[in-house]
Amino acid sequence: MNQINLNKLTLTELIQLQQEIPKAISKAKKAEKNNVIKQIETIAAEAGFDLEEILALKKEAKPKRKVKPKYRNPDDPKQTWTGRGRRPKWVEQHLLMHGTLDDILI
Repeated sequence: MNQINLNKLTLTELIQLQQEIPKAISKAKKAEKNNVIKQIETIAAEAGFDLEEILALKKEAKPKRKVKPKYRNPDDPKQTWTGRGRRPKWVEQHLLMHGTLDDILI
């Protein structure tokens, strides 16, 4: 790796270097990505697959299951919550009014 002594550069040279760095990083990333793709293609070929087959398997591997709602808004039965993720506003409001999650279980 080439060492650059930044202390010996003029302000103009530093500014020029600063402008060239993003381009160099982008070029290096692209080259590294292409290298990784070639390595993956080689591994896949050695196993008797091509990269497209491997990527297709990954996409179809695990269908997402729909989670059944666990809680229902007593004021609007269309609003439900699975109990996962952030609590909806209606659940927060219910809890603020001294209700419990058990009160709204389906």
